[in-house]
Amino acid sequence: MFAASLAFFSCGDDEPIVPSATTKADTPYSLIGDDAMVYAGRREVPAISDPSMFVVHYYTNSEGNVVINYCLEWDKELRCQRWSAYYINASNNKKSYDRSSWRNGAQWKGQWWNSDPFQEDSVIPAAFRTTLADHWNNGYDRGHIVNSNDRLCSQSANGQTFYLSNVHPQRSDFNGSAPGGGIWLNFENRVNAWGKALRGNEYLFIVKGGSTRKTDLVTKPFIDDARCNIPVPAYFFMAVLKYNSDNTYQAIGFWAKHERNQDTNVKAYTKSIDELESLTGIDFYHNLDDAIENAVEKSKDLNKWIWAS
Repeated sequence: MFAASLAFFSCGDDEPIVPSATTKADTPYSLIGDDAMVYAGRREVPAISDPSMFVVHYYTNSEGNVVINYCLEWDKELRCQRWSAYYINASNNKKSYDRSSWRNGAQWKGQWWNSDPFQEDSVIPAAFRTTLADHWNNGYDRGHIVNSNDRLCSQSANGQTFYLSNVHPQRSDFNGSAPGGGIWLNFENRVNAWGKALRGNEYLFIVKGGSTRKTDLVTKPFIDDARCNIPVPAYFFMAVLKYNSDNTYQAIGFWAKHERNQDTNVKAYTKSIDELESLTGIDFYHNLDDAIENAVEKSKDLNKWIWAS
């Protein structure tokens, strides 16, 4: 781990932001393109290749402040996301909402829901976004990227994880909906456990997604499947950066082929962030000071992470 200053980017991690510093309603807001780019300097945000399709979703927290929920970059030609990025800290890892409440009946965004609130992301122009019909009866789950279980701090924070911009088609025996779970669910559970173990001013900065770019190591990023008219990633990844209370950092990545996989040994799928960048073509954590970034991204010390709950 390496020492670092916190004052290297313009926006704080849990700061009140527009449209107002305080509000009584737990209302979700969204920004896209130039309006969203003011937040591109955050630690969790990778290098953005298409500024016009950078999206920020935010909500009102329990203190009445409007704070960022998660960010994503959208590929308008492919109609899929390149990644979602978010953070976990002491203020947003508390459980104030239960996902099962949607199925029991809930009012949100002027609508009554009696099932998971999967919906189009209206901030993305209609010509480029995905629809419920794109995900209907194609043999795949609507797989969360920012997972619902990491956003139980409010109804709106949880509801926004069901935007289709935060979804990739995933096999049920990879995603975790099949009996016995799946490797993606096991990755999610491990990162969620790390979030629950945070203390004081510690943070996790997380980036997740599916393969969308050809690289030297991944020449075929998508699965060919005529049932699905939107891209199905051939691989999925997670990048995790931890800021520790002693002003140090550590980082680790996960990478798995999109196939039937219910392995519980998540250690076997770990990568350094440098390795993950070579696989994905994404520049993670580039907003860190260069010396810190270079050091933390090449390191993969499994002993610095908790592997059992």
